[in-house]
Amino acid sequence: MSSQAHFQEPVGGLSGIRSYFFAHLASIVGLDLETFNNTEGYDPMIMEFIKEGGSSRLMWFSAKKDKVVESYAMDDAASNAHSVTLSTISTMSNTNSTCDNDASSTSSISTTSSTAAVHTLIATTDKLHSLSQYNCVFFIRDSEDACQITEKNICEKVYVGSIRSNKNDEVDILDTLSEELSRLFFPALKERRDYGELTESQPGWNPTDVAEISDFFQKSLQYQTQLKRISDNMKQTVTLTKPTRRFCIDFSNKAFAKAAQKREVIECYEVTVYHWIRQVKRLLTHGMLPSSESNSSSDTMAKFGDDSGPELELEYWKKRTAQLNHITDNLQHKNNKIVIGVLTMAGARTSQVLSEWKEVEAKVIEAANESKDNAKYLGTLERFAEALFTNKPSLQAIKQVIPSIMNVVRMVHSISKYYNTTERLTSLFIKITNQIIKCCKHYLERNGSFWDQDPTEAIEDLRACTELKETYVFHFRQTKGEMTANVFGPQFSFSEASVFGRFELFCVRLAKLVDVMHVTRQFSRLAAANIDNSRQLCAKYDTILETLRSSCGDYLEARKREFDVVYQEYKVEVQELSTHLVIFLNNCFLTVTNTAKALHLLRMFKAVINNTHITRLLEEKHGSIFVSYGRDLEHIKSLYEKRKEDPPCDRNAPPVAGAISWVRQLLRKIENPMKVFQETSNLLHSREARRIIRTFNKIAKTLVTYESRWQKAWFQQVVTNAQVGMNLSLLVCDEQTKRVFVNFSPEIRRIIHEVHYMNKLFLPVPPEANSLY
Repeated sequence: MSSQAHFQEPVGGLSGIRSYFFAHLASIVGLDLETFNNTEGYDPMIMEFIKEGGSSRLMWFSAKKDKVVESYAMDDAASNAHSVTLSTISTMSNTNSTCDNDASSTSSISTTSSTAAVHTLIATTDKLHSLSQYNCVFFIRDSEDACQITEKNICEKVYVGSIRSNKNDEVDILDTLSEELSRLFFPALKERRDYGELTESQPGWNPTDVAEISDFFQKSLQYQTQLKRISDNMKQTVTLTKPTRRFCIDFSNKAFAKAAQKREVIECYEVTVYHWIRQVKRLLTHGMLPSSESNSSSDTMAKFGDDSGPELELEYWKKRTAQLNHITDNLQHKNNKIVIGVLTMAGARTSQVLSEWKEVEAKVIEAANESKDNAKYLGTLERFAEALFTNKPSLQAIKQVIPSIMNVVRMVHSISKYYNTTERLTSLFIKITNQIIKCCKHYLERNGSFWDQDPTEAIEDLRACTELKETYVFHFRQTKGEMTANVFGPQFSFSEASVFGRFELFCVRLAKLVDVMHVTRQFSRLAAANIDNSRQLCAKYDTILETLRSSCGDYLEARKREFDVVYQEYKVEVQELSTHLVIFLNNCFLTVTNTAKALHLLRMFKAVINNTHITRLLEEKHGSIFVSYGRDLEHIKSLYEKRKEDPPCDRNAPPVAGAISWVRQLLRKIENPMKVFQETSNLLHSREARRIIRTFNKIAKTLVTYESRWQKAWFQQVVTNAQVGMNLSLLVCDEQTKRVFVNFSPEIRRIIHEVHYMNKLFLPVPPEANSLY
């Protein structure tokens, strides 16, 4: 579809839509609007952007340099983009030289150059990564709004902005964008309180929206980090040296043959190639990881740090890929092909330098292939193991991705051409282990200082980290077993001591922290129980814990021994404090003579104490209380025999209900402790315990029988007395005095009183008595 069908030419030769773009572009770039007349070559990009459902962005890259326009870089960028129109807006004449005038320069190579002020523009709707040294003017539209852009709505639908590189070549547009994000956009977003449908005040809001906002900020920070990384990688690339400008020639066999006859040209080109060899060898050896023939992964760990994660190695291979790709791109450039072509034409005179160069060139290509292959597979690991690289890790999420991590490593081991050695994969596993340990550390301190957390929650978190290690080891061994079953395939011949050694040390440290948290919880509960004279012990423990906290250093780094030294001192002081706690416990039981109170105190201490020695002491106290309970049974038996004929009654209680209430109280005194004793089954198997149980059963049966006898006797009495009382006349006359009296039997009054108390005791009442009540 031609652009003429969609543009109406107004006065001045520009349509309204094109005027909108070029007016902003001219203003930002610093050109006159007239410069853009007769630039219909940009129309396909504009049409791609403004059409219905079109591209969400249109970017213009602009360069203005007073010396040389690096048009070869733009040619390379344009060849990798879709529908790119390249236009050099200049009235100056170009030369045909192919080299810079400074032979020692390593910063740029150009195939065309021009003098004075030259503006070079590229329009694209695709991504361009090789133009970061150029200013960028961008037009963006909402990707969800698919309507066509017209002259009427263009101001509402299209947003315009620019990103400028610094005048200093060391700062490109990626640095500028990263700085603007960190200094302007991110602080503004953090201060924002209105997040549309995710705002807490909006209907339908739920707590998961908070996590969605947090995830957005995390992804934004990752994006900024990625920008910085790409910019740094581009700055660290090496550009091959160009020969002196006066020896530059045309790209043709005729020119090659002619130059090959000139000794000074050959000498210059040989010096250039030797310089290339030094540059490439320096790049190949600088920062290189150990080769696949290395005997161990110790060199690799030394380079990255023995606690580094897989992201550092992935970063290394990405950076190395960028460097080697830049070199291989240089090798394919016309300037470098001219040098090699001329030396090849020279024949035997240059065979030595060409032989060395071909050897180095082959190493570059092989190294580039290796870095691409390694970056590809490690990038796969990064995608599957995203849960390992979050700022707020979830151990549950990490557990879920561990099988995927094992599958990726298994795939690398089976498929990768360069990374499938035992040494490199062992190193990779160690880095994965390091990253999981880092996640555990962040998880333990996600709510602030670990020492300030609730001891129970801290213990659960520590155990969750240990369970994560067990899950990691389980899936490793499971994958190893599956690969062992295939005797013809690659095997997981990795040392578990190397892979999990640091994690094992970390879990040993976690076990010590669990012990500290158990003791801390013990004394916290003792303080909350508010037992008499326990405050001094709790205050003493607080002092011991504060000493440990202030002196232990990095308590989560298992290889640092400061914590172990302080922990041993802590254990000695806690043991001494436990001795005082035993004395305190014995004194508490000495002051208690009642079985029920003793059992209550015992339950309080059992809920508080988790020390093994003191727990055994409490079990002994349990047995002592049970023996004392046997004496209480004898006392209850004696009391029953003494008062059973004339049981004591509560104040205002009738005789029958009072007797039942008294006997029930006796039964409750022996029954409630026995229920507690029954919870400790090993307590009831001794000969003395069986004797006490027999006594309890006999007394309990007697008391229940006593209550039943009183109740039956009252039933019979109520039936008889109620019938007799109710059959009498209500009014009677005294024969002597002739006075009339109400004939209300005192027995009826007692029955009503008994019924009232029987209902309170939830005892059955005869219908005859209920009718009176």
